[in-house]
Amino acid sequence: MKKIDKQILNIAVPSIVSNITVPLLGLVDVAITGHLGAASYIGAIALGGMLFNIIYWIFAFLRMGTSGLTSQSLGRGDSDNIIRMLARSIAIALAIAVTLLVLQVPLRELGLLIMQPTEEVRQLTVTYYNICIWGAPATLGLFALTGWFIGMQNSKIPMMIAITQNVVNILVSLVLVFGLGMRVEGVASGTLIAQWCGFLMGCFLCWRNYFGKNPIVRDIQPLRYYLSPSPITHQPSTLNLQPSTLSTKIKIAHKMNLIKPNFLISLYY
Repeated sequence: MKKIDKQILNIAVPSIVSNITVPLLGLVDVAITGHLGAASYIGAIALGGMLFNIIYWIFAFLRMGTSGLTSQSLGRGDSDNIIRMLARSIAIALAIAVTLLVLQVPLRELGLLIMQPTEEVRQLTVTYYNICIWGAPATLGLFALTGWFIGMQNSKIPMMIAITQNVVNILVSLVLVFGLGMRVEGVASGTLIAQWCGFLMGCFLCWRNYFGKNPIVRDIQPLRYYLSPSPITHQPSTLNLQPSTLSTKIKIAHKMNLIKPNFLISLYY
């Protein structure tokens, strides 16, 4: 197997595993509620999950767009734009999340109006929705982080986050539902906690791997520089040229022509 094939597989295989685990968050909720003794619980989780899928996937560009633009910046060796993509994508994600929180009641009522569930299922869906909506900042923020990681040719971190989210969701939901006697609110709380654990884990791994002991640039500018719509004049940051850092990956990307394969993989997201 050629070296370039191995490098592509190192990006693709963790991405495939991550995408396999995505439906598990919803399946776990349905499996747990299936043991609560009434079909209305399953209906509420199904409707709530469908509603959140519609809302969140409208903003999937946070992942796909960030991935493509970051990979282009990585190929050019543009350290400023690499960090700019991270800062701006997270800022946009959090701004959208705040908007969703402000408009949570109109969005909920519109969704229920379209779906037209029975009164019992409606009440349970409202309970599930009112808890899970507070995971919007974590979910959309993780969209942005995942796209940035993929753009940096690192799909192992998103895989670890996806697996961790599912493990946390299963354990917490089981404890809350069967241990503490909670029902739909227990399932919703488990999902909410798993979402925030995934986002916080992503932030920690991002800082440790790219901004900790061996930062990707020697001179990181204030946050306002990266969020400013018009670039502020200053001496461009230089890549950290120490061994086993980003510069090595950029050289490999140029020599092995990894820009096109990475762009194709980013489309998968």
